[in-house]
Amino acid sequence: MKKKWLLVAIASVLTGGARAVLSPEHIEAEKSSAPYQLTIQIESIERVGQSNTGGLDRGVASGRIIEVTRAPRGASAMQLGAGDSLAFRAPVWAWSDRDREPPGPDRLYWGADAPRDRLEVWGAFDTTGDGGAFVASVFETQAAAASEGAEGPVEAVLDRIDQVAVAFVEASEDDLGRELERITGLSFRSAGSGSGGLRADASLEGGWASVGEFRVAGNSRILTLAVNDSVCVKSSHVYGRHGSDAQPIPIPPTRNLPAPWHLKYERSWGFVSFGFRMAQPQDYDGCLVEVLFRQDI
Repeated sequence: MKKKWLLVAIASVLTGGARAVLSPEHIEAEKSSAPYQLTIQIESIERVGQSNTGGLDRGVASGRIIEVTRAPRGASAMQLGAGDSLAFRAPVWAWSDRDREPPGPDRLYWGADAPRDRLEVWGAFDTTGDGGAFVASVFETQAAAASEGAEGPVEAVLDRIDQVAVAFVEASEDDLGRELERITGLSFRSAGSGSGGLRADASLEGGWASVGEFRVAGNSRILTLAVNDSVCVKSSHVYGRHGSDAQPIPIPPTRNLPAPWHLKYERSWGFVSFGFRMAQPQDYDGCLVEVLFRQDI
């Protein structure tokens, strides 16, 4: 049984920074009546309006859909799938002020160091509003440890890779090494020569990454991670998480096997490429061995 911390975002009561605390019965009714039930990996949380009463501020949570559990059918319904981006309004509280947060249910935090949770979201599209925005009636998040233990080692590795992507894009150059160490279990150190690069080749026991390297090449920031094959993440797992719109990159004919072939996913900030081991020609069932992140600056 997954342990969940309940977060409630009811659009009709998000006025003046106040929020009503709903009964469990009301929450279950909102879940049952919502046409969409989605699993979303949150990528950013922004505050868009400040409370006038000292309570929770107004914010927007944006992320990527991991799974669509329930959705309406029919040509008129908005079609959503794994890999699609989605945003919705939510009450927020500054991560820097988490030690003096207001009373009431949990909330989403905003700020550079705020955690990026995976949420179960129930809601609908407001077809009468501006642009048909998605309105979340209820959302729930899971503690990271409970999530990893319940979903299995493959999902845990993919979760960590998602966290690396967020740190790679959002962390400052001074904080990047610490963030990567926290997520990967690798010990990063300066690559020397004043390059600003980082390198790690000392993995903690049971860690999911074995080697890491960060460098700046021309106008690009590049991060490469070698992935342990103790957990076999296959291309089907990556497709299931990120969608089928990847660009397959074959192994150059001049390179000897075994070698990695790649699935490249374009992102607004650059791209991420997943490399899978190919031991024999046309064998696309190998495990994930490396991940490359690239951002043009």
